[in-house]
Amino acid sequence: MAVRRKKASAKSKAKIVAAKPKIAMRKAALVAPKKKSRAVEKKAKPKKIVSKRKKPAPIVAPYMQQPKAMAKATAAALAPTQLQPEVGTRSAQAHENELPSAYGKTKIVLLVRDPWWLYSYWEVTQGKKKDLERVMAVSWGEIKKYLRVYDVTDVDFNGKNANSFFDIEISDQADNWYINVGKPDRSWCVDLGAKDRDGNFYLIARSNCVKTPRNSASCILDEEWMIDEDAFRKMYAISGGFGIGASSPAGMRMGFPSGGLTSPTKKRNK
Repeated sequence: MAVRRKKASAKSKAKIVAAKPKIAMRKAALVAPKKKSRAVEKKAKPKKIVSKRKKPAPIVAPYMQQPKAMAKATAAALAPTQLQPEVGTRSAQAHENELPSAYGKTKIVLLVRDPWWLYSYWEVTQGKKKDLERVMAVSWGEIKKYLRVYDVTDVDFNGKNANSFFDIEISDQADNWYINVGKPDRSWCVDLGAKDRDGNFYLIARSNCVKTPRNSASCILDEEWMIDEDAFRKMYAISGGFGIGASSPAGMRMGFPSGGLTSPTKKRNK
């Protein structure tokens, strides 16, 4: 038994001695510093040290410096303000400048647009509408309204002595109308009225008289503005009337064409 124990103890001692180098190697690996790879060493760069400098304060001249109280008052005065309108109120100025939708008077007005067109607008009061309903025995919405356009050129118009007239049927809700007369340099007057089933015309309102302008130069010559033939030819040449370049100094030196030109002026007495 004693011999067996000696052999076992000898074997265990041999195992311990064989294991010691391995344990020593493990401890050395743990204590030794780890080596970085070359790739990591290449990527690592030293950080640049940037010095943070404060911006210099703006230099203000002594005469530009203000006390704090004055600076606050100036900032408050320059600050934008928003005006809020009062609820349920309107400014008196806006109310005065607004045109009314009606004036409470039955009236028709006639205006000239150009040599061929007129423009008319009108207003009919409720009282006038009721009077017309009573006379025609028809409601206002069922009455057919018309504009009767009179040619009153060179006539002291009294409603029956016009040179000619024509009728234009208008819609029930209309209160203005453009009228194509097609005749320049004529005088016109317009009646606003209604017609019954028999064609009788009932007058509601009569407009003012207007005259359309001419669509060409006037043939009336005024002696006050007449010029002699030579002056007219010079003015005509300067305006380029004799052709391209005739109004230039070179064209003027070439002279005026003889004959073929007469002016609406009086000839100078020689």
